[in-house]
Amino acid sequence: MKKTALGSLLAASLGGLLAACAPGGAIGPGGVVINQQYVGSSYDPSDLGFAQSRGGVLLQLGGQPFAGDRTEFAEQVGTLFEGSHFGPPVDFIVAPPEDFRSSYRVVTVFDAPGATSAPQLCRSGEPPAVEANGADGLRIMAAYCVGSDRVTSAVANVGPVTGVDDPAFTATIRALGLALFPPAGANDELRRSGDSRPGG
Repeated sequence: MKKTALGSLLAASLGGLLAACAPGGAIGPGGVVINQQYVGSSYDPSDLGFAQSRGGVLLQLGGQPFAGDRTEFAEQVGTLFEGSHFGPPVDFIVAPPEDFRSSYRVVTVFDAPGATSAPQLCRSGEPPAVEANGADGLRIMAAYCVGSDRVTSAVANVGPVTGVDDPAFTATIRALGLALFPPAGANDELRRSGDSRPGG
């Protein structure tokens, strides 16, 4: 999938990052509302380098909000995530090869049921089967997982969108990527002081 330089990412998406980090949710580019952001104590953006060495990050999608080929849609979403995160470059893999070894994955569900929680997305091997329709607007839940453990998560809400190329949809996925992979974790101060993070 296509890579986007970090410089252009910052220029295009810093507003989305600020919205994602704001408490209580905030409106970002394209009218995107990011809320329920969670960044766990184990999060370290540099871990994406290790994920890439193991084959990348598996991308699992639940619900398809637009008509068309499901694999192509997933690859387009993966390309948006690849251009919208902090940390080392990483591939988001839709169809992993047989020798895929990475335990890193992002589970993204379009119009997830209200009772669905981000930790559940990580504990389940597959995303829930849901019906989604972009013309009705979308509530998108995403979780970054290592194995069955949630590392980060966020929820985005966006109004009616017509397709993957709709600027509002593009802005939503980019804002989610920045919320899932912010530039710093909760334990950066510990690392700077010479202490290890919990479990490290």
